[in-house]
Amino acid sequence: MANDEEFRAAYAAFLRSWIGVEFFDYGEGENDFEDAVGQLVNQGGPLTQMLRSFHAKHGRYPTFAEVCLPNMSQVGIVPDIQ
Repeated sequence: MANDEEFRAAYAAFLRSWIGVEFFDYGEGENDFEDAVGQLVNQGGPLTQMLRSFHAKHGRYPTFAEVCLPNMSQVGIVPDIQ
């Protein structure tokens, strides 16, 4: 399993791609984002499970573009990369 720092960095990169740069245009956006990433990583949940599962199978973490369905309304592992 990847180390915690590698996972946290992959989680943050995934969320940055999902949220978009506009999130960071407001005051403490980056600090708020880092705090949120820390909380989300500690809580676990579906995104954490999906990222860890992908890593276990492929030896790397996915990018948002790899697992985002074309209409961007849902995130899930795209069948042809499973």
